[in-house]
Amino acid sequence: MTQADPRARAERQALKTREAVRRNASVFMPLVRAMAETVRGGGRLLLFGEGRLHLLADHAATDVVGRRHQDGSQLPTDVLVPSPEGAAATARRIGPLDALLCVVGDCVDPMFCSVLEHARKRGAKVLCLCIGRARLEGRADVAIDVPEPRPHRVAGLVASVLHYVSKLALKELRASPYARPRRLDNGPPRRSSGASSGLVSAVSPPAAASTRRAPSPAGASS
Repeated sequence: MTQADPRARAERQALKTREAVRRNASVFMPLVRAMAETVRGGGRLLLFGEGRLHLLADHAATDVVGRRHQDGSQLPTDVLVPSPEGAAATARRIGPLDALLCVVGDCVDPMFCSVLEHARKRGAKVLCLCIGRARLEGRADVAIDVPEPRPHRVAGLVASVLHYVSKLALKELRASPYARPRRLDNGPPRRSSGASSGLVSAVSPPAAASTRRAPSPAGASS
């Protein structure tokens, strides 16, 4: 092995990563805009992923909303994970937050569907990263299909997409000042202590990934 071999491999991997980010740019935009619009207005936000995609939803939650950025802005967040007590205990935590993000395992699991319904009744905008959005009719405000079920296995892709999407989300937010979090009876929202990570990407061309707004059930708040 020569000294040039590791450098050549790194360059090839960097090129593959850049191409993957470019191919999937259109997949991110509905998610970025929905997050920016919701946070700008001081609204609640519930972000979750189906199956393995919840790992990537977790990355998005902790970075785009919870991290302190170079300009000093830090948006309120509380990253929720399924508790040992189950979905009922998770749902009880949803109420008192100005902006919230939740990571759940399988979005079609009946227990977690109850969490989604509870969140919408509380006025949260529900965003979903899923493999089959048809199962979420009436449960999500924005459902984004990610055909590749394991995009986090692509080396370097998650970290590169993080930088790209963070810039887009902040650009959207700077277009109009976002609402400051309200101080509630039980104190300010908790801030995530998670480290900066990446965001979701598919590894197929935009034509293979579709986005749409799932219709809201009658009487549900968005």
